[in-house]
Amino acid sequence: MEYILVLPSWYPSKLDNFRGDFNERLVNSVAILNTQVVVFVSTLRNSKIKDIEVFEEENIITYKAYFAHSKYDLINVYRLIKLYLSIFKIVFKKYGLPKLVHNYVFFPSGIISVYLKYRYNLKLVLTEHWSLFNYKNNVNHIYTQSIYKRRLYSKILKSFDSIISVSKSLEVSISEWTPISKKYILPNVVNVTFFNKKKHTEPNSPFTFIHVSDTGPHKNVLGILNVFKNLIGNGVAVNLILIGKEKEEISAFIKNNFLNENIKLLGELPYQEVADAMRVSDAFVLFSNYENMPCVILEALCCGLPVISSNVGGVSTVLDKTNGLLIEPSNEEQLENAIIQMMENYNQFDISQISAKAIELYNYDNIGKLTNKIYLETLK
Repeated sequence: MEYILVLPSWYPSKLDNFRGDFNERLVNSVAILNTQVVVFVSTLRNSKIKDIEVFEEENIITYKAYFAHSKYDLINVYRLIKLYLSIFKIVFKKYGLPKLVHNYVFFPSGIISVYLKYRYNLKLVLTEHWSLFNYKNNVNHIYTQSIYKRRLYSKILKSFDSIISVSKSLEVSISEWTPISKKYILPNVVNVTFFNKKKHTEPNSPFTFIHVSDTGPHKNVLGILNVFKNLIGNGVAVNLILIGKEKEEISAFIKNNFLNENIKLLGELPYQEVADAMRVSDAFVLFSNYENMPCVILEALCCGLPVISSNVGGVSTVLDKTNGLLIEPSNEEQLENAIIQMMENYNQFDISQISAKAIELYNYDNIGKLTNKIYLETLK
């Protein structure tokens, strides 16, 4: 059987339903033209789970394997490699060798890709999203890692034959670590069956923004809340929907500032329910300290929502005056002004045009075809 071997470092699993879900959607887009065997091996701190799950769908066969976590890094690396090799033995016996290997996020799955390259002479493709390469406003960027990790990272990156970055800024940063010539920029993909033109809202209903994220510190959700507190306190009729992990400091801020009527914290929701919430909102807001190419912005655009975002990573390549407003990260005054500006000038945004343009660019079929073209060029 001719197939692509997919090795994601992040992927939805019973350890975390949402981590790497954008990688799963990219795999689904590639499945339009290619059969894929996905092998995901993982553990979590303090996890004792040891298991192998196998799922079969049309053009996608998925192995999800788990090993018990050790407090010693070398033991974890040993268990990771051992489990990969045991699954490869099964996969290669059943399906033969793949025509190439596609990694999503270079570490840790790239460790085993280096082995496959030199053991079987296989071509390697990487799609990279990791904010490790974001130097600005990121206290955990790659240069803060130990010299041993940086050497390992560099060796892994140099083994890839083609590297796909989700933004130009990410491509520039990765180029510092590998000299390869086959580099591509390809955005994330959106399931436009769910994310499409917004529903009409009631004419007299309050203007509603929506924010979707993992609510981690770099998303600066508290900064968003502080701005909305000021707006609501000044009598602005505006609502906010928050979707993501519920954090005590977020819940406490909303409660302590009596914002429950205007700000709804919905927690983590399934993908389709996120789309439903977007489609009844008026605009999207993201106030991150750093990003690469946030899927949520592309999803909001597919729903026809104009976007307010901090100007970080590759965001400026997808937002312009026709579909959003850019502000400086951490600048709450600019965010407050942008919210007022968007509300007062909302009619200048063509919702149908925003949606149609984004759907044309980010749908499964388009991204799948572009990825397949990269495969063909890699195999030349």
